[in-house]
Amino acid sequence: FMLREEQVFPDDFNGRYYLALTGRGWGKSYAGGYYIAEKMKKGSIGLAIVAPTYKDLLDTMVPAILDHFPKNDQPKFVDGNKKWIKYKDVVVQCFTSESPIRGGNFTAVWCDELPRWNDGIGEKIEKSFNVLDYACRKGKAQFFITTTPIPIPLIIKWDKMNELNDPLIKIIKGTINDNSALSPQAVKALVQEYGGTRLGRQELYGEILSDNPNALWSSAVIDKCKISQQLFDKLLLDKTIYITKTVITADPAVSTNVNSDETGLFALALGSDNKVYVLEDASGKHSPEVWATKAVELYKK
Repeated sequence: FMLREEQVFPDDFNGRYYLALTGRGWGKSYAGGYYIAEKMKKGSIGLAIVAPTYKDLLDTMVPAILDHFPKNDQPKFVDGNKKWIKYKDVVVQCFTSESPIRGGNFTAVWCDELPRWNDGIGEKIEKSFNVLDYACRKGKAQFFITTTPIPIPLIIKWDKMNELNDPLIKIIKGTINDNSALSPQAVKALVQEYGGTRLGRQELYGEILSDNPNALWSSAVIDKCKISQQLFDKLLLDKTIYITKTVITADPAVSTNVNSDETGLFALALGSDNKVYVLEDASGKHSPEVWATKAVELYKK
C-alpha cells in the first residue's frame, strides 16, 4: 500500500497535537502505524501507543505498526504485565485506556480512537489524556491522534484551537471517498445506506456534530428565530409589540467543578405577539451563592 501525502505526519510540524479527524476507511490506523514504525526504524526513544481497549491494541494498533516492516525483519510484541513492541534496541510502550497510564517520559505518542477510551465517558477520557499529556515531555514531545470525530469535550476544544490557528495544533480532515484502495462496492453501499444520515456525516465524512440529535431546540432552530437587539428595540419603540410579562428562570446544576453542567440563568420576556424573547443569558458554572446573586441582579435590571 502507498500512503497519501495527507496520511504522513509532516516533519516540519513543530506543534504538539497532530490530529487526523476523518471518516471510516480514510486510513487512520495505517497512518498511525506508519508514524510509529518510521520512528522505530530511525532508533527513536520514548515511543508509546494508546488504544481504547486491549482488543483494539491487539487487533488494530500493533498490526498497523507491523504492516510497515518486511516479513523477515518484524518487531516483536511482548504481552505481559507491561506490554511492549521491541525492534532491535527500540521499545514502544503499549497502553490501553482500561488500565492506568503510569510512568513514561515520551517523545512521540500515537493515540487511536480517543472518544472510545474509558467506555466513552468524557470526564474519564480527559483525565486519562491529561496523565499522558504530562508524560510526553522529551524532544519534540508530540502526539499523533487518529479518530472518528465524535464530539467529546477534548475534540471540540482542539477543533476550536485549530480554527483560531493555534500553532500547538493541526487537524487533518477527510472522508471515506479519499481512499481509492477501498472496495468501490463497499463505499457505494455504505454511502447509499448512510450518506444522508447524521451517523453517515460523522462516520463516513468525518464531520464534528456537536448538536444533540434529541434536543428540543437545535442550533439550526435557534438561529432561525434570532433577531437583533436593534430590531427588538425598534419593535418596542414603534409600539409594534409590548411586553406583557418578564421572568427570571434558574436551572441550577448539582455541582460546580470543571466538568459540571452550567446553571441555566435567563431573563425572558413574553411579548404581545405571543412570542418569548430572551433578554439576557447569564448561564455559567456558578456556585449557589453566585447564581442566586446573579438572579437577583437580573431581576433588578
